[in-house]
Amino acid sequence: MAEEIDYDIQADLDKVNESTVLIENENFDSSSSKNIRNATDNSATALQNMQQAKYPWLAEEVEELKSASAEISAETKTLEQEDAVKNYFVKAADLLQKMN
Repeated sequence: MAEEIDYDIQADLDKVNESTVLIENENFDSSSSKNIRNATDNSATALQNMQQAKYPWLAEEVEELKSASAEISAETKTLEQEDAVKNYFVKAADLLQKMN
């Protein structure tokens, strides 16, 4: 989406990638969600930056996305909050769809 709107998202994606590398090295069953929360916070910021640059009418959807990220507890095991993680991705997909 960033390419389509000619938005330089690389710095934002670098932050997300740092967290995803850490997530890949965790045991999903027993890990806390600290790195998932970092990734969702960083990706929400990236989407917010795109929204502010090109889609000012989607501010409410970005706030919903940021709230969904905030619902993921960094201290709680991932499996104990699977619904919150899924909800974040549903909100992100909805936002991206509206940007399309």
